[in-house]
Amino acid sequence: MSIEKQSQQKPPELNKQKSGLTKWILFLLLVTGVGLLAESFYQNSVPSVQHIEMQSQSHFVSRDLHQLHKQGQIPKYFFQLKNIKWSYHDEDLRKDIPEESIPFKANASGLYNLEVDAFSSQQKTSKIAVIQMNLIEVKTGNKIWELSRNYEIDTSK
Repeated sequence: MSIEKQSQQKPPELNKQKSGLTKWILFLLLVTGVGLLAESFYQNSVPSVQHIEMQSQSHFVSRDLHQLHKQGQIPKYFFQLKNIKWSYHDEDLRKDIPEESIPFKANASGLYNLEVDAFSSQQKTSKIAVIQMNLIEVKTGNKIWELSRNYEIDTSK
């Protein structure tokens, strides 16, 4: 009878190997799970840029901002806009640089306002349009980022 019991019991070394292997498998599963969870959080925290990629790039301001975005010079806050407010200090600029030329969209759940001021100065054969963008945090009213761009508009036509 003692011989039968010995044959049914596994050697202690084999039990230790299985226990160690089980621990490694559980550890790898845990690390994989944490990695997948972290990736999921990252994907949810990074704003979707699909709408800027799909936006028509036919206007020179839109192309410029799209290029800045591709170079990483536009902050992620531009994808969390609550409101975009334009102020034209030269009414003729409404034709040259319409509000639709900004490739970013506002939504009610946004956390930032974008204030866009459009100025111009006349040259001999062209007009210089100055676009000043201020990104304002809705909660505090603080300006957190600004961008000023100059665009030459040909008036010789």
